Amino acid sequence: MNVQRHAVDLASSIIANQNIPAVSKGLEELREYQVEKPKKDCFSFDMALDVTEQITELYDEANHKMPWSSFSIANEGPAPVYYSVNYWSDPQTAIPVGQSIPFDPKSRGGIHKVFLKCDAGLTTRVALNIIK
Repeated sequence: MNVQRHAVDLASSIIANQNIPAVSKGLEELREYQVEKPKKDCFSFDMALDVTEQITELYDEANHKMPWSSFSIANEGPAPVYYSVNYWSDPQTAIPVGQSIPFDPKSRGGIHKVFLKCDAGLTTRVALNIIK
C-alpha cells in the first residue's frame, strides 16, 4: 500500500467529513506505518576500565561523552562492583562477576555521572556499552 496515497485519501475524507468509520480505520492503518526516525547524535560506544576501592567517577569533563541516555555494565571480574548514577550513594548491592545489568532512566541524556567502586583491597574490570 502506498502510505502517502493512503494519507491523502484519509485527509480528503476528513475534510469532506465523510464516512467516519472509514476515517477511524484509516488512522489505525496509518499508525502501523509510523516509523521512528533515529535521533541526531544518537550513537553507542563501548568502554572498559579497571575499578578499585577508590570511587571511579565518569563525567563529561573527563571526556566520557556525557550525557548518556542509557548504558549497561558487564562485570568481567574478578571482584564484585558497585555503581551509582548521577550522584554517589553507597550502594548495598553489587554486580556479581560475570553478570551484566542495564540502566535506562527513560530520559534521553538523563545520565550525567556514573560512579563505580569495589570492596576494599579489590580490583575488577568492567565493560560498559553506552548509548549517547
